[in-house]
Amino acid sequence: MSDNTELFGQASLKNAFISYGRADSLGFAKWLNEKLVDQGYQIWFDFNDIPQGVDYQKQINAGIEDADNFIFVIAPHATNSPYCRKEVELAIAHTSEIPHICTRGFAQRNASLDFPQTA
Repeated sequence: MSDNTELFGQASLKNAFISYGRADSLGFAKWLNEKLVDQGYQIWFDFNDIPQGVDYQKQINAGIEDADNFIFVIAPHATNSPYCRKEVELAIAHTSEIPHICTRGFAQRNASLDFPQTA
């Protein structure tokens, strides 16, 4: 990622929402967030962007709707999480392309991603 305009393909789309399952991907998601921010991206990351005492789901929904990009970190917890499913479904309604990242070892497993297909 030497040129930050290449990750998502367009220089004008320099923000993203990261969706992940905390149980097995929090460390990776924090690392990814840090690397993208270092490259000049504006990242919506729940660990940083949800103040205490607010409607958690409303904040997440707004983050997805406002993001130009949605990154789904594929790992066992995320693929089985009803919360991650809601995030993916909302992202599909608001964007035509969803970059996704498989965490180490998950790509080799026989995992079923039963999420709606994008058009």
